[in-house]
Amino acid sequence: MFNAQGIWLLAALGGVVWGWMWLSRMRERALAEAKRLCAELPAQCLDESVVLTSLKPRALLRGAQRIETHYAFEFSLAGHDRYRGELMLARGRLQWARLEHPEGTVYVDGARVRARGVH
Repeated sequence: MFNAQGIWLLAALGGVVWGWMWLSRMRERALAEAKRLCAELPAQCLDESVVLTSLKPRALLRGAQRIETHYAFEFSLAGHDRYRGELMLARGRLQWARLEHPEGTVYVDGARVRARGVH
């Protein structure tokens, strides 16, 4: 039989596993968004990876909560150069992105992307 300590330990372990799986899904979503943004430039998403730079809980109207995940990635225009990109997801959706293009910074508003039907 389980005692109270065993139940708490099992609940904590379940929470860790759930968090790891959730972060893995958000990372996959961020990588897909980074690749899509690079394809629109056109550019190459380098290293086929994104890096989690920030994880922030946010309170919304009426007491709702959401977690914002910020990611960084690199892209190339000619194959020998590297430029930085950043994006933010909330609830698995792109909220904004910024790409440091050599001709000027490119800003993407996630709401406009969804409104166009691209998202």
